[in-house]
Amino acid sequence: MDYSQIDSGLSDDKRTVGAIVTTDYLNEWEGLSKEEYKRKKERKMNYYIDKLEGYIPGVKDEIIFQEASTAKTIERYTKNPEGTAYGFAQIPKQSGMNRIQTKSPLKNLYYASAWGNPGGGFTGAILGGYFCAKKIKD
Repeated sequence: MDYSQIDSGLSDDKRTVGAIVTTDYLNEWEGLSKEEYKRKKERKMNYYIDKLEGYIPGVKDEIIFQEASTAKTIERYTKNPEGTAYGFAQIPKQSGMNRIQTKSPLKNLYYASAWGNPGGGFTGAILGGYFCAKKIKD
């Protein structure tokens, strides 16, 4: 996904924002001291960047900033249960049009999130916000 197509101000015209996304579980981060958590997060981030370097030689030299978030990070900032970034389980009966629709039955109440339509994750939340704004405008 090329998130630089959205004018977020996160990068200039010569750079882009990249994301390595993988499975993570909240229980992997529980019971760690602040320092243990920081070291484990750094190890995991470097592991995935090293893997990426194997696919795209030289990419490590191009990285000017890197940060990792975990299921614990997602839970902290979004309050999503178990730190899920994708909302409901990504199964057919909870996907696409089967998700909560943008317009609620209540007057002037709309939903825009990774839990609603069209789906979870960064792209789903971004599109959900767009569709919600469009529906309100119409």
